[in-house]
Amino acid sequence: MKTGYLTSLSTKPLILHTLLSHLCHFDSFEVLLRLLPLLLAVACGAPSPVNSSPLASPIPVEGTEEQHAGEHHGGEHDGGEHHAEGQHRRFDDVDRWSAVFDAPEREAWQMPDVLLAALPIGPGDTVIDIGAGTGYFNAPLATIVGAEGHVIAADIEATLVDHMTERALTESTPNVRALLIDANAPTLPAADVAMMVDTYHHITDRQAYFTHIGAQLGRHHRLIIVDFQPGELPVGPGPDHKLAPDIVTTELTGVGYVLESVNDELLPYQFVHTYRWDPTLAQLNDPPSGWTDLRVALPEAQFDIRYHTADNFTDAVLPGYGAEGAWLRDEPAQALVNVHTALAEHGFGVKVYDAYRPLRGTLGMVAWAKRTDQVHLLDNGYIARRSGHNKGNTLDLSLYTLQTGDEPDMGTAWDTLAETSHTRNATGDALERRLLLKTVMAEHGFQHYYKEWWHFTFKPDAGLTHRDIPYGCFEAPEGEWVAPEGWETTDYSMPTAWPTHPPCDVEPGVQ
Repeated sequence: MKTGYLTSLSTKPLILHTLLSHLCHFDSFEVLLRLLPLLLAVACGAPSPVNSSPLASPIPVEGTEEQHAGEHHGGEHDGGEHHAEGQHRRFDDVDRWSAVFDAPEREAWQMPDVLLAALPIGPGDTVIDIGAGTGYFNAPLATIVGAEGHVIAADIEATLVDHMTERALTESTPNVRALLIDANAPTLPAADVAMMVDTYHHITDRQAYFTHIGAQLGRHHRLIIVDFQPGELPVGPGPDHKLAPDIVTTELTGVGYVLESVNDELLPYQFVHTYRWDPTLAQLNDPPSGWTDLRVALPEAQFDIRYHTADNFTDAVLPGYGAEGAWLRDEPAQALVNVHTALAEHGFGVKVYDAYRPLRGTLGMVAWAKRTDQVHLLDNGYIARRSGHNKGNTLDLSLYTLQTGDEPDMGTAWDTLAETSHTRNATGDALERRLLLKTVMAEHGFQHYYKEWWHFTFKPDAGLTHRDIPYGCFEAPEGEWVAPEGWETTDYSMPTAWPTHPPCDVEPGVQ
């Protein structure tokens, strides 16, 4: 039976008894007054004022706690899915929902330690729990992110936010902040990770909601969705109130998220999906024939394509990087997959900073060096006038630690254009890691560039063609791009975004 009020004649005694028994427990005279219209309606035979009642928290007649045990919430239920149109579930009764959300028996199926250990959250991260409820995950998250990290426990119910503020004091977690948010258009700070546990199915206009929060949370943040599996389960909502994992993925990829990982077996009753925000990936060109999209071939790798952003030595997005792509020719791509497997034996994985580079991107680097009077970087071999990257045979990469997901100390940051980046110019663990990367790459056919510990070319690439296929399908196709006039002069400023070709659905560019 769905939560709600039955008003047929045969059920009046039951309803009156239920209402009166609950009224005895209200300590708010205001709430009592708000319930009186409903009580009179049932007693006098009038239609139940469910849709018009200012109190949006229906008293359950049957099984509500059992049906929804363990639910977080972050918005309202879909009117046509969870309740009759106009009815929305409320979670503002702290005592009631603390007994549900924080029930000792929840640990057996929620398995919070197992869940959090499997998520891409580490020290120093800012994590937002959207629909945090009573703060079930706040303390363990605070431990994981540490003193340098932050936990934002966001909820739409003021009473729960107040409760979580008090809970942070009780649990001595000063890095936890409770945040009251709007149900439909929340204002959120930038974060590394946002998580929703048993919340997704409560959101109404999900397309607008996730487009809104995606733009707020920052570049390449991750969104973790933990929600109940379809079908009958001993906990959670009924089958008609849930969304299948593939529907969640379809909805999120439609607004700019990319599915990174799927774990349907970690927890007994819930699926765990991790998504990464990058709306430009929906506008990514397909690689040409004989080339491979590394994200498809190696989904376990990390990708941080800095030339798609201003976070690189030119302080600008390079032309050709309108979408955050990473391609290689088929043979080096397969070799990189084998490198990742070999590195796993040492506890590391592959982190890609750059792969194929459109020729216009290389020309952008050269123009930057000339207009900033740093031609010595060209002469000394740190910036190439024509690059192996343009041939799809060269890539820049580092390591990440499989256990934590963090990049270890490599002595210098990627793209530090100085002698300290020479592979041998490091000591201790940083030198060992550089040499490990060099050794494993060499075992799989990659030649190392001694001036840049991150730079590798797959076998001799003589005879391969420099290409200028842009990553963004909205960018001028190969053969049609023209360098901006005067971009090598000192008074030129690189644009924050490059002029676009006709939209992707009109003319998708040369493949």
